[in-house]
Amino acid sequence: HIRWLGSYDQAHVLARQMHKPMLVLLIDQNSQTAAEVVSRVFTDHAYVERLNRLSVPVIVRADKHSHYPVELFYTTRFPTLFLVDSQNELFLMKPLYAEEITPKRIVDVLLPALLDK
Repeated sequence: HIRWLGSYDQAHVLARQMHKPMLVLLIDQNSQTAAEVVSRVFTDHAYVERLNRLSVPVIVRADKHSHYPVELFYTTRFPTLFLVDSQNELFLMKPLYAEEITPKRIVDVLLPALLDK
């Protein structure tokens, strides 16, 4: 499974130190879809270890008073998956929204973006 961190600030510091992009999954408390996406897409797939190795994954709850740059990760659709350059906090790909977060999109879109980094 993905080794998610629970703190954006901690993930950002670690990603900068390791020169890795951040894989940010933004969820809200009332989203059953988030739990389904995590179990369906981020466990028991061949690509999971590559995601752990190539990025610093973090789950951020938008409805909790977490410290994260809300203006950068603004969305009204949950969950949303962002791939962000940790040095400049720039998007490395277009965000993926709930129904777009699938194993196929991880393989076809996310992994190539990570490998291009």
